[in-house]
Amino acid sequence: MPELRVRPYPLEGEALQSYICRLAKVNTYTYQKLSEFYNDEAAPLRSYTVDDRVKIISLTQELCGKVDIKNLIDIWSYYESDKELFDFSRIKLCPCCFKLYKNSVNAKYWLKHIVTCEIHEKLLIDQCTTCDADITLHSLATEHCIKCNTLISEMTTHHAICDGFSTRLNKAFMSVYTPVLFSNQLRNTCYPVLNQLKVVLLLVKIPNLSAEKYWKKRRKLTIEELHVYQIEGYKYISGEISITDGIKAYIRSAYAEGQKDLPSVLSRFTRLEGTVGTEFFFDELKGAIYELAKECPEYRLGISWLERLYQIDETLLDSFIYLNHFDLYLTGSKQSVALESFPLIINNFKSKQMNN
Repeated sequence: MPELRVRPYPLEGEALQSYICRLAKVNTYTYQKLSEFYNDEAAPLRSYTVDDRVKIISLTQELCGKVDIKNLIDIWSYYESDKELFDFSRIKLCPCCFKLYKNSVNAKYWLKHIVTCEIHEKLLIDQCTTCDADITLHSLATEHCIKCNTLISEMTTHHAICDGFSTRLNKAFMSVYTPVLFSNQLRNTCYPVLNQLKVVLLLVKIPNLSAEKYWKKRRKLTIEELHVYQIEGYKYISGEISITDGIKAYIRSAYAEGQKDLPSVLSRFTRLEGTVGTEFFFDELKGAIYELAKECPEYRLGISWLERLYQIDETLLDSFIYLNHFDLYLTGSKQSVALESFPLIINNFKSKQMNN
């Protein structure tokens, strides 16, 4: 296959995957036919190895001649390094944008946590809205549903309030037109969003919604369901729901069920401590623990756990307790104290640190 006869210009922010589908369409090839050619001459289009991605981009440039494709964003090149940020198992798009931008799909719509189009205030779709068949690269290349032949540009979608996470990401990627800028925004915006979702979704208390269901079954959730999770989760980020109140309710619930080891109860949260974007949450967590001392007095707090949570040098708090509050160690253990003792210990420890 020589240079292709028709070589459209890439659109700003377009994914390489979208562009290859457009190449097939305008040159009257099926996606299958073009895919087989790539497989024979370069590498399978779904390969995620670095060497194969280079071969695929190189072959695409050969097919396009003088049309510069260097700013196309290759989604599969991020599989090895940033897999948790992407929806590789589904193709999401806004039908209105698809029509507006020459039947192309912006690379940002492969990101997991963009589920709404801010321009048109609509939910994205990943299935034909007529027959529920999945949108695939084959259907992008034909611009139709491959099952019922509905035009993608004419598929209907629901009006939706853009959740805060989608809004942040849509704005962050609004002027991202090169792979370098795209990679930078993955670091600067996508990872903080992911980490914030990981902590706030643990607090969401709505029937049929749970953090465990979200993380274990996310691939099977509809975009409507993902949108609800993000709407509810963002209420904690925006302050519509108090994070402190949410954390306290979480701790009280476990206490009422008979759990008495607070580090174990909070392990899902504290394993995220130190991740970018979650600092605000752990400030609230510290306050919540302090406020619950009288309500949940029998909770055990490991001293090494407290040192990590409060970023106190290792053994420093333990030494302070040993010298000043030896009687507050829990019976049978010199590694834990009761939550009811915690305010006294931490206040005296901070006072001593300030005076030194």
